[in-house]
Amino acid sequence: YENESKGPVTLKLGNVTASTVTFFGTLDVDQLGDYDMDDGGVGFIYTTTDETLNVSRAKKVKITTVGSNNEFSFTYTGLPYDTRYHYTVFLYKNGICQYGSTQYFKTEDVNINVDEVTTGTSWSTFKGTTSLLWADRSAINVGIQYSKYDSFSSTTTINLSDSTETFEYKREGLAYATKYYYRTYIKQNSSYKYGNAQEFTTQPISVSIGVDNLTQTTATFSGNIDLAGGTRWQNLSLNSM
Repeated sequence: YENESKGPVTLKLGNVTASTVTFFGTLDVDQLGDYDMDDGGVGFIYTTTDETLNVSRAKKVKITTVGSNNEFSFTYTGLPYDTRYHYTVFLYKNGICQYGSTQYFKTEDVNINVDEVTTGTSWSTFKGTTSLLWADRSAINVGIQYSKYDSFSSTTTINLSDSTETFEYKREGLAYATKYYYRTYIKQNSSYKYGNAQEFTTQPISVSIGVDNLTQTTATFSGNIDLAGGTRWQNLSLNSM
């Protein structure tokens, strides 16, 4: 990104994330006497529109105070991810608004991917990655939805916004031998973006039984119940009729 200067203002683009942008620069206060500070003043504007930049159609930031060495810094949050912006400086002189040349930046895209799903009889574990940075997690949510229905008419949501960039999440309480559908989502404000629907199936419960001992009056059975994650043994004794 290039710096933009016009008159007393030098504007620089700082850090850009999926939902934030920082502008910083300098303001030569010794030159301000030549400009209409009581009217429009000096500052910068930014917008997503493709139209010619204009203070009436853009976010306007008027610079009124500076720090040491005439420096200023502004950070803005809540921007939509993966979006292109236009920006420039403005200043009023003799009642006329003048603009610098147009510059551009683009907020970062957000991704979430499930790389592996493992299952038991009553649980599933999702492993994957997300590009969502901590700086953007107050404005953007990511996660997984799963359902027994491919229409996702009834869903359960797993919010992964507080996870690290590499996540592993185990979900308990699922039905055995059941097909589930899942998809990733990215949510900003009330808008959702969904990934492609995928599916997994929980493991069946396997039961085996045999006769251990048989007398004239009793029969002893033994067997196991395989819960796909731990085998449970059960001894049974039954009196003969």
